[in-house]
Amino acid sequence: MTLNEVLAAIEKRDFEQKLQEGPRRGDRIRKTDGDYSFEGEVMRVFRKRSGARRILVENDDGLLLVMSHKQNIEVIKRAEREDEYRLEDYEDALYRLASWAEAYPLDIFPEPDFRKAAKLLEAGGMTLDAISASNMRRVVKGIERIVKEAIHGKAGAAVPEADQGPA
Repeated sequence: MTLNEVLAAIEKRDFEQKLQEGPRRGDRIRKTDGDYSFEGEVMRVFRKRSGARRILVENDDGLLLVMSHKQNIEVIKRAEREDEYRLEDYEDALYRLASWAEAYPLDIFPEPDFRKAAKLLEAGGMTLDAISASNMRRVVKGIERIVKEAIHGKAGAAVPEADQGPA
């Protein structure tokens, strides 16, 4: 995806559909079913590894509750700071990328002798270029996933393990 395509995706983002998907960050909501009531501000909408959608709500006393989007939830007041929250999503994505950049420090993972590695791989019928390309594809796919999640507001969405990027 080119930078222009990314910018176009941001511009085309349909906020009306997002409103129809249920509570969003910053909304004031009330749980209207079950044995107890709960009212607070949506702090984050996220997905579990299974892909199930969850809503993290904080009440006025600071108590946090993770709710399913399937529960009976009444939106009392819609958030007015959508742009602010989008910026937070982008900032979260940048922090995730920065943490990847720091994931393999040289004092723990020193640079290998690439000439020696190439000879050993060639003896086994492989090339260092093929290994490098495979590693880079994995990293770039992970970066692509983080960027797309930030653009589409789907941070934490379930992603197949093969596309997880660096550990």
